Amino acid sequence: MPPSHPNRRQFALSSLALAGASLLRAPVANAIAQDMNLPDGTYRIASGTDRMPQVPVRWRIITNTAKPEADAPELARTLHFILPTSESGFTVDNLTTGESTQLVTHTLHAVFGAEGEIEKRYVLSGPEAPYAAFELIVADADDPSTIGSGTWLGSTDPFTAPSGEQDMELVALGVSASDPQKEIPVAEESPLIGYVMGTPVTIIDKSNRWIPLDPGEAVVLEPGDSLRFAGDLDSRSNAFLIFARFATS
Repeated sequence: MPPSHPNRRQFALSSLALAGASLLRAPVANAIAQDMNLPDGTYRIASGTDRMPQVPVRWRIITNTAKPEADAPELARTLHFILPTSESGFTVDNLTTGESTQLVTHTLHAVFGAEGEIEKRYVLSGPEAPYAAFELIVADADDPSTIGSGTWLGSTDPFTAPSGEQDMELVALGVSASDPQKEIPVAEESPLIGYVMGTPVTIIDKSNRWIPLDPGEAVVLEPGDSLRFAGDLDSRSNAFLIFARFATS
């Protein structure tokens, strides 16, 4: 049977149960390069282009780990961005394009992969390295039973993607004790799902309902939502909400 897709209010309250205790609190950069600053207050971490399917789609987030090189599978992937979520870096080999990317957390570094490209995600030494995958998937194929060893954190309601070749980007919206609240840029026609890194945050919706989230949790976002810093007000730490979307510039 296809999975049920709880609405945003249910999802925010149930995300800890979905994710379990395996989520790690990731260290995050204290700053991101200013030349990555976009007009809506977000920072572009990665971008890519692919042709859109002609059926309803969803944005979803799953977590998994990059395995030791000898154990890492080579798989055809759905359209995605990959973001490391711990201090452990790892390598993503795109066997379709021949590109190899070293991913490290302290720079909020991510990589894009197009639909159907074959990838291998692995660590050269040390333990398995956790990551979050932000995927654009055909809505009817969003079944948690198909993701193997991964953990399904949630997905948006189905929507129709713009037609043809589309530019996409993974972006970060940051808040801190000195800059504690920002509006989240959510378009009516393209719902979003966000992933928290750094320190705790609160989502404040247009009805002034407050939804607390810890690092490693995800939440479906709606127009009118705001992001508020919920960490230690005496610290210099930052909180980031990470989400994939169709490029705005």
